[in-house]
Amino acid sequence: MDLVRGQADELRATRKRVVSDVNRAVSIVTDAGRGLRDVATETYTKIARPDMAPKAKTTRARKAKRAVRKTKATAKTRRSRAP
Repeated sequence: MDLVRGQADELRATRKRVVSDVNRAVSIVTDAGRGLRDVATETYTKIARPDMAPKAKTTRARKAKRAVRKTKATAKTRRSRAP
């Protein structure tokens, strides 16, 4: 009878330990998930958001755009002159 009581006590203690360990594991995973969300949000903000915002026109950008327009205009002129 003492042996059975001892085993029952051990099983209760084991159950408490397992529940405690599972709760701790869930807490760790929850915290890690929150941290991952924060990192992902920060990364998205740094990478995706600047591309979505209109860029300020610089002298270099204006010159590049003008060069592209001139090249296209020259190509159209050459095609129209071709026999």
